Amino acid sequence: MPSSEDTPLQQTEDVATVKKHKKGNSTKAYISIVLLAALPSIILSAATALLIVFTFRNRVILSDGSSELQTPHTTGNSSLASKTVREFIKTGGSDAYYIQFNPSTLTTIASITGKFVPYLSSAIMALAALFAADFVQKTSQKEQNDKLLTPNQLSLLVGLFSGRLEELWKAGRARKSIGGKFVAPISSTLTILIIVSALGVLIPAVDTWFGIVVKPSEQTQLNFTTPSNHSFSRGFLQGNDCSYSDYHYPCEALEGYGADGNFTPYLPTDKEPFKILNNISTENIVSNLPSNSSQSLFYLLDAAASSNLDFKANAFAISTQCAIISVRCQQDGRNVFDCTKKLSNQVTSVTKVNFKFYDDSSLQQNISYPNYSFLNPLYFTVYLTVGTQFGPAGPGLLTGTLGFGCSSTIFDATYAWVDGSIAQFNVTPTNGSIGGVMSAPFINDNANISQQAIMSSMARLSTNYSDVVPLTAAAFSHSALALSHIGMEKRANIVEQSRSMLSLTRVPIVPFYILIVLNALYVLCTVSLATAAMIWAHPKESTAVKAQLTMEGFMTAVFNGEGIRAQTQDSESSDGSSSRTVVVKEVPKIAILKTDQGGWSYATVMTNGEGAVVKLIQSSRNIRYTELE
Repeated sequence: MPSSEDTPLQQTEDVATVKKHKKGNSTKAYISIVLLAALPSIILSAATALLIVFTFRNRVILSDGSSELQTPHTTGNSSLASKTVREFIKTGGSDAYYIQFNPSTLTTIASITGKFVPYLSSAIMALAALFAADFVQKTSQKEQNDKLLTPNQLSLLVGLFSGRLEELWKAGRARKSIGGKFVAPISSTLTILIIVSALGVLIPAVDTWFGIVVKPSEQTQLNFTTPSNHSFSRGFLQGNDCSYSDYHYPCEALEGYGADGNFTPYLPTDKEPFKILNNISTENIVSNLPSNSSQSLFYLLDAAASSNLDFKANAFAISTQCAIISVRCQQDGRNVFDCTKKLSNQVTSVTKVNFKFYDDSSLQQNISYPNYSFLNPLYFTVYLTVGTQFGPAGPGLLTGTLGFGCSSTIFDATYAWVDGSIAQFNVTPTNGSIGGVMSAPFINDNANISQQAIMSSMARLSTNYSDVVPLTAAAFSHSALALSHIGMEKRANIVEQSRSMLSLTRVPIVPFYILIVLNALYVLCTVSLATAAMIWAHPKESTAVKAQLTMEGFMTAVFNGEGIRAQTQDSESSDGSSSRTVVVKEVPKIAILKTDQGGWSYATVMTNGEGAVVKLIQSSRNIRYTELE
């Protein structure tokens, strides 16, 4: 303070110097708060921002494709709950972002938060110490003895400032011993430490989980094509209908299997049907759609169908059922006899195949060339002239005829081909004109030779007559579709989408957003605490008081030593010259000595000028405070 002997000018300069010093201290206090808040905020914000930017900038939106080309999804039941939880922890959940970015780089960026957070708690607790210092400063000035801290309380408070997890354990034990709540500011400091510690544990844990579940992933990208580029649908020829009674059918189809003026059957010039029949076509395939019933559904598929293209197309399908109606046998020149019950006999060859079509299922009135069976279903019989090894009655070569009664239903089919297989298959019975085209090659005997070869190879696979029944039905369905191709044309796909495989990084949404929220919460708590400290903690005074709430402050107060201190002394010699001497005071040493009561206490140890040791016991009492007042 300025003295009465100072001139007015000197007093004014001293006051200005004091104000400038106070202003400087205030500025430093606010800067220290900003720096304490900036350190964790910048680190976590920068890491989180990079994680978000790299994820969304490189994100690839995977298309679900056409709704008409969706495969059905199955759902689990409650018994799989534990498995679902384990799968969730292992994969991070079913919802995820897919990005074109190195997974190792992404997880390294995310791990910044988990690595630094445990070391940032000291900065947060330094902000919390400002509130405690403000409390101590206010209660000390007002001499509110009931609110002043006991030595144990002060020790506990300073320990909490360290931010160590073990201090939470000590605080818990202390609270249990007093059987009540902590006094301020211990309760508020403890709350802040609990929040900081919880975030300090959760953020590294979620970061580790994030690093485990972020993995490379092969994903399919679906690209919708409109209009369709491929023609995998099949339909009968248009624009050249012929009339037969109430039916209309493609003339080219029947003419291809028709006759000249003398009604002589001939084979069509188009070789594609016979390529399909013998499974050597590069354009069409007769495929089988298995069903739960004894019958199978056959349909015509384009040979170019692959797993790289999904599509919805139209086709023709046919299903045939047969049953044995007679077995006529002849052995060693004996007359033909009915051997229907001897079904254990094995077919070894088929030498002839004969078809007859009928108007109804009773198989009474047959339809013969040049008429055709414009019906759906088709009703017909198949007679196979076979050679077989006669079994139960004894050895010998058995020849005879197997008779089957059959019916075939023809369908207009619409199917969805997804990822290389049938995903949907819908059928409705077609009109009778298609039955005329399907039955034409069998009525005029053009298909019989091919059927003979097919049935002969199939028969060798049978162990008895019963095995030949489904083989006969399948052979007719296959042949009818193949040979009727002469009257078909290609048509554009109804819906079409291409498939391409992408090597991406899978980023599960749940751990991604949990990590972002925890980082944001940490930054928000830090900024909020720093703002509150600036507004309510009186930084200028509390910063100075906070310096005393440290180990250094305790050492200075208890042992009166702040380290080596250099002082200067000015002296004037006899000749009138002045000199300045530097005096260095010795740093006191700390010892722990046994007291008269048998306890232990701190002491300072120094030497006098003669080299003798002087021991100054700071406290002869050994009182331990077990309760917080």
